[in-house]
Amino acid sequence: KAILEKNPNIGLDEDTIEKINNAKAVIVTSYSVKQDILNNVEIDKDKIHVVYPSIDEEYLKPKESKEKLALEFDFDKKNRIILFTAKNFKNNGAKEFCDIISSLNYKYIQVIIAGDAKQINALKFQISKYNFGDKLLFLEDYKDMNLLFSAADIFLLPTHMKGFSSNVLKAMFFKCAVFVTSNSSSREVV
Repeated sequence: KAILEKNPNIGLDEDTIEKINNAKAVIVTSYSVKQDILNNVEIDKDKIHVVYPSIDEEYLKPKESKEKLALEFDFDKKNRIILFTAKNFKNNGAKEFCDIISSLNYKYIQVIIAGDAKQINALKFQISKYNFGDKLLFLEDYKDMNLLFSAADIFLLPTHMKGFSSNVLKAMFFKCAVFVTSNSSSREVV
């Protein structure tokens, strides 16, 4: 079997197409990737199988998680938490996330952006024109991501990427309301 993790930014190269043609079965992470292959490669559609990614996490109680996080970072536990996290901030819409958040008028929110220190510092520079006050919390290299997902009420991922985001699954597992762009393969499970 050939397992294909298609990178939407580079397309299908000749080597990948050859592997697809020679495989008995091709496993992809979404129906949109399957359709991309069918549009670009002469192949029997029954040869391509969709298997969504999965996660294996320990469930945490949202109320307890929110209380713990509110105590740790000193915000009101009654606030609605809106979370953004991704491996690649630029391609996954961190700036767009900030644009959306800046347009919200609801005052009982706590916005959390979690990621590695380098990406957070770059984002801070890009969004310096906004005045989020104490409503925005940057968490650099935060270790307990399950706690963040469990405490969050909303997970927002305005991504430019077509690939499947396992963070969407994690957010759904922890019962967050999930918003993702229509070009993302993750929309298929939302």
